Amino acid sequence: MFKRLAIGLMALTVVVSHASIASATPPLASEIHSIDEFSVVNLQNGATLEISYKSMGCFQDSVGDLKLTSDTVEYKGETRPLTVAQAAGLDRYFQKLASRQGSPAGCTTVTTIGLGLERGNDLIAHRFLVDDFCSGLFDGPDELLSPDHLRYDLFDKAKNLQMTPLPEK
Repeated sequence: MFKRLAIGLMALTVVVSHASIASATPPLASEIHSIDEFSVVNLQNGATLEISYKSMGCFQDSVGDLKLTSDTVEYKGETRPLTVAQAAGLDRYFQKLASRQGSPAGCTTVTTIGLGLERGNDLIAHRFLVDDFCSGLFDGPDELLSPDHLRYDLFDKAKNLQMTPLPEK
């Protein structure tokens, strides 16, 4: 599944980086799945949400693939528990981001996100989102959580803290 999302994500990256949003051909309404179909909080019956993202900007470049169940997150073969608060934060992020697709933002950091909803080995729905809002989505009390921030919190934060040298006395 990650391979399918990654190929689509690469194609979306090319479209975003080589064509203006205004001249891009929007997908047909029948091709767009409601963002509510990708709710992490409501994952059930063995469904998984696969998230593939690529973020590029002046000061950072990150790529990641996450596989979520109703209560776990898998990244690079490691699995961590997923809390309801984290799942709800992802849902709020995707909902707010989906509501602003097509709005000019102009940030130099652009994150393309592929979402794939699977049940068993069947891809049920997929959707691509673009975040070029320079953290503007995070203004306000919404407690949003992006996939990259979730990955950092669950898999990299503790490792980075262990590598941080202690201040000299």
